[in-house]
Amino acid sequence: MRKYANDPTYNRLTAAVEAKNWKDAVLALHLKGVAQNLGFDRLQKSASALTEAVRGAVPLTDESLFEEVCKDQEGDRGRPSKSSRC
Repeated sequence: MRKYANDPTYNRLTAAVEAKNWKDAVLALHLKGVAQNLGFDRLQKSASALTEAVRGAVPLTDESLFEEVCKDQEGDRGRPSKSSRC
C-alpha cells in the first residue's frame, strides 16, 4: 500500500481528463483494478463508473464522475488531490 502513494496513475488520469484526451483517460483508468486490489472500494467503484463513461474514447459528458474519483482518491490515499479540477 505504501507504493500506491507514489503511483503516477491518478496523476495521468487527471492530466488526461484536463486535456480532454479520452483515449489516455481510459488507459489511466486501470486505477480501478489497482484500487480493487488494495481494497479501496469507493475509489474502485467511482473509477469503474468513469471508465464506462469514457470507454471507446468518447468525451466525458458527466463531470461529476471525475469529481467523485477525485474525492475518493483523496479519501483513500489520505492526501489532497493535485488537480485544479477537484
